[in-house]
Amino acid sequence: MRRTVLFRRCWAFLPDLQTRRTSCTRPEQTGGQVRSSMGTDAAARDGISTAIRPWPAPIDRNGHRNGFASNMCTLLPVRTRRPTISPRATEPSPLTQPPAADAVLRFVNTHPAGPHRLPERFASAKDLHAWLMEQAMGSETTHVTEADAATARELREALITVLLAHSADQGTTSDVLAEAESYLRHAASRYPLITVVTASGASLAPAQSDVPGLFATVLANATELAQAGVWDRVRACRHQPCHFGFFDRTRNKNAVYCGPKCGSRESMRAYRQRKKALASQRDAPPD
Repeated sequence: MRRTVLFRRCWAFLPDLQTRRTSCTRPEQTGGQVRSSMGTDAAARDGISTAIRPWPAPIDRNGHRNGFASNMCTLLPVRTRRPTISPRATEPSPLTQPPAADAVLRFVNTHPAGPHRLPERFASAKDLHAWLMEQAMGSETTHVTEADAATARELREALITVLLAHSADQGTTSDVLAEAESYLRHAASRYPLITVVTASGASLAPAQSDVPGLFATVLANATELAQAGVWDRVRACRHQPCHFGFFDRTRNKNAVYCGPKCGSRESMRAYRQRKKALASQRDAPPD
């Protein structure tokens, strides 16, 4: 009696099973995932691929799967994401340090402070000439004077003040910043720039050569960074004995130290100052 009932149930499923077989493919033919051949063009236009997965066969009372439903399939829509190409994919990221920033930082990071404790590169005319040779910006016949070395130090200090303002340094007051900006305007008039226009674009170039050309090149690179909108990312470390120049690559522009070592030292110094101030207030006699 049970075999008869089971045979009748299977016979009732046969028409639906045959219909499903006509629109399905066996799983082993496609590596376990079956896809329908119906409506593929419309699904591709809509970004939807119709996936067909086999129904699990029922298990009988003896723990065996019945084979009559092993080929039964169901249609499951699977939405696929279309590949999108951003129109700004070819534009440079603001997190990438441009070559103009490299040139400015090479000039700024010549002071003796910083994490590497490098020697002063602009101490004398001889030191400035050696630095120009290293940077491939001069030759053996380049004439460098002591006044040029002093001008290089002054220009460097003015740029460091501006970079400290980018880092929101509390010691850089408005008066100090205004004095540095005034010096940079005066330097721009002494070392002018010319506009070089070509078929590929336009750029600024120094109007003079040798040491005056070096100073004009630094100002031209700063102008290029400002035009690109990344001048405020060129900063100087807020740690007092460091002031090492760096390029801020953070997305929210919150880097104010050249590295974690300077950040931890500055935090420790601020903590000691607060502790000392609290101790002085506690020991002060009441009014």
